[in-house]
Amino acid sequence: IRTYVAQSAIEGVGVFAAEPIRKGASIWRLDPDFDRLIPMEKYEAAPPHLKELLDRYAYPSPDKPGFMVYEVDNGRFMNHAERPNTDFSQYG
Repeated sequence: IRTYVAQSAIEGVGVFAAEPIRKGASIWRLDPDFDRLIPMEKYEAAPPHLKELLDRYAYPSPDKPGFMVYEVDNGRFMNHAERPNTDFSQYG
């Protein structure tokens, strides 16, 4: 799915679809070319500026305990909301 990053009313910037998305379509998958799995040991040993980046843009891996996922593509700008308009339940 083509996306773009722009100002978001939720927080700073967010990622937006640049094309229509049909209901039920898959909008994300782990792609080793664009997503990095960071072992928690490396996160814990990282310098403060890198930990700050990961705290903002990474999240616990839904299927690999002990790892964080850092998305290099626009997916890292996905905002989270109390009532999300996407369903990631298959990953959680």
